[in-house]
Amino acid sequence: MKRPNIYNYHEYRAFLKDYFQFLKKHKVAAKVIASKLKLSAAFLSMIIKGKRNLDTKYLDDLSKEFKLSIQESSFLKNLVVLNDSEVASKRSTAYKKLARFSEFKTKNNEELVTHKYLDKWYYVAIRELSFLKDFIEDPVWIQEKLRINIKREEIKKALKFLKKNELLYENMNHLNCNDGIYKLSLANYHKQMLKISAESIEDVPREKRQILAFTKSLSPSGQEKAKEIINKALLDLENIKNDDPISKEKRELYHFHLINVPLTGD
Repeated sequence: MKRPNIYNYHEYRAFLKDYFQFLKKHKVAAKVIASKLKLSAAFLSMIIKGKRNLDTKYLDDLSKEFKLSIQESSFLKNLVVLNDSEVASKRSTAYKKLARFSEFKTKNNEELVTHKYLDKWYYVAIRELSFLKDFIEDPVWIQEKLRINIKREEIKKALKFLKKNELLYENMNHLNCNDGIYKLSLANYHKQMLKISAESIEDVPREKRQILAFTKSLSPSGQEKAKEIINKALLDLENIKNDDPISKEKRELYHFHLINVPLTGD
């Protein structure tokens, strides 16, 4: 059995499990490592099974026992934050640090593309703008088109990234991503768009926007029904077609956000 390569992992628990199997093949028991970390073997087992989190104070000693290099130890620390932190911004920062490791970058290029694409809202907006017939691949034109001011240098970077990864125009590649990383990336995107939506109350004339909301008590089954209605509404919005394909009627870019959040409960 080969020594597990930490750069192949998105989950530190999977790495720990495989590494302890590797050590077992070399006659080193997990309980010996646990003892050196001042942990019980049972608690270590609970960490690997996802029933407990690994406190970062144990990572230096664990790295020594695993004979990890400085780079591997740094990777493991960020992996723990990515997997266990309850703060989305900390998880996002940890993932960006993981992305700096060349071996991880090589093995997870498509995932990194998806993360970067969703990390800045205007990357998505520029891609959608590229569907317009009058689209001009020019930072000045794009800057004037967007309601929110984005520096031209940032637009240049966005265009370079979108073109390099074939995300401009309708022949875009399919975005591939590890499920956990995709959800993290999407959460970052949602937060940006919710901020823009909130600011639109002050910044955008009422006749050019629509914000509807109400509060209602629901049973669990009622909540599931609400989800079905929202999912259908979103699909209907996605499927809206412009009636006249040759119409010269001016088109604008819109963002739709359908929200359903609890105000009570745990």
